[in-house]
Amino acid sequence: VRMTADGVLIAFHGEDLKSETNCTGFVSQTTFSELSSCENSTWLKSAKIERLKDILDENYPKGSIFSLDLKEDFETESNRSVLLVNELKKLTGSFQKYNFLIESIDLPFLIDLKRNEVNAELFFYAHNLEVDLEKILSAELDGASINMKLCSAEQIASAQEANLKVMLWGTGSVFSNREAVNMKPNIIQTDDIGSMR
Repeated sequence: VRMTADGVLIAFHGEDLKSETNCTGFVSQTTFSELSSCENSTWLKSAKIERLKDILDENYPKGSIFSLDLKEDFETESNRSVLLVNELKKLTGSFQKYNFLIESIDLPFLIDLKRNEVNAELFFYAHNLEVDLEKILSAELDGASINMKLCSAEQIASAQEANLKVMLWGTGSVFSNREAVNMKPNIIQTDDIGSMR
């Protein structure tokens, strides 16, 4: 999830438009109207950049889980942080039939989301589950999101004993899916749905 210059939440991975579209500039400095003319050329197919709201309007089954991986950087513009909190609160409040998980590497931002009672479970991007566990517990977040290569089954169990959820990512084959399942996390994000099934 990224936010445009005019405060629209979109589903787009990179900040630099040149790397993934036929446009130039940065998402945070471009309005959604301007982005509408850009072709998002993924490895699957070319597609328009979509507002997150439009994706959620597709009417998925009640209880569907959406993991919102926040890619914003707030070092220079704190007013964007306030705007993003408000937009996420509005979005998650408008789609209460879904369950939202919000992942971010920015711990103060996650704490701000919690303080503002955004309707989502909040996950900190951990680099070392053992080291980051205390930070996550102190912030009273819901869990950790971590690359499966950066943790062990024992660390996951320890986090779960402390009532935290662990979301693993970095799986993309039948072998890594099997390894992830054996680590017994709460959630697995995979690039290979077929083999996971």
